[in-house]
Amino acid sequence: MSSTSWYRIASVQVDDLVFDYESCDIEFKIKKSSDSGQNQGEITLWNLDNKTLSAINKDARVRVKAGFKGDYGTIFEGYVTKKEPQADGVDLSTIITCSDSSFLFYNSKEFVFEVREGQNLSGAVRQVYNTCNVPAGKISDIDYTFPHARTFTGTGQAILEEMLKTINGTSKDTKYVSYTEGGMGYFVRSDNRTAGVFEINSSTGLLTIEVTEDSNSDTVATLTTLLNWRIGIDTWLRIESPNINGLFKASGYTHTLRGDTYETEIEVAEA
Repeated sequence: MSSTSWYRIASVQVDDLVFDYESCDIEFKIKKSSDSGQNQGEITLWNLDNKTLSAINKDARVRVKAGFKGDYGTIFEGYVTKKEPQADGVDLSTIITCSDSSFLFYNSKEFVFEVREGQNLSGAVRQVYNTCNVPAGKISDIDYTFPHARTFTGTGQAILEEMLKTINGTSKDTKYVSYTEGGMGYFVRSDNRTAGVFEINSSTGLLTIEVTEDSNSDTVATLTTLLNWRIGIDTWLRIESPNINGLFKASGYTHTLRGDTYETEIEVAEA
């Protein structure tokens, strides 16, 4: 076990069951790419007793937290799609396949959502996410109230798009965006999504980097760092390495915990 293992924070929660890295054998791989609105998760739990195993059911809520002591957070919110117990010698592994909550949002059935006169927009956004069973990540505190009662009809995504048109049409200087990340819903200022730049170098956890070019001869790269729970789609990265240097944007990532491996693989493109 590497020395950094002692500083890891990782846990998997399935409904009311909590499996902690320090007391349970857990593994996971959480993947997200820019061409899919949905995170995919595969979690392995080792040597569960029969009572615990039977309590893990399809559609159970799943939350994965990861990072290091003093700096960790949620990297996945979703639900169980499949459970597969497998014998491995004298051990029993339970492989849990998950899809994140964004699937519920983008594929929700159409519904009617009513706002009352004087209702705050931020509160209405939270209610839309809640109706779609999507946990709220960050909702900006928006100084806007509906001047009259209004009825929205559509999927959760369509309703929030209409709310975006409302707020963005009334503000000349501040624009907002709505998106999902890690299975959680966001409704924030557009400059907040890309606010801040992560420094990526050997001192901040850079492990490996592979550089190629895309069809337009732009530089793209796949880099591996110590697990970084803050990475998301469109995160800005300032990379300093023998291979490449400069400002890049994340287009996909995979968080992995398996044995001594505790890392984030990030796909980036030149900004």
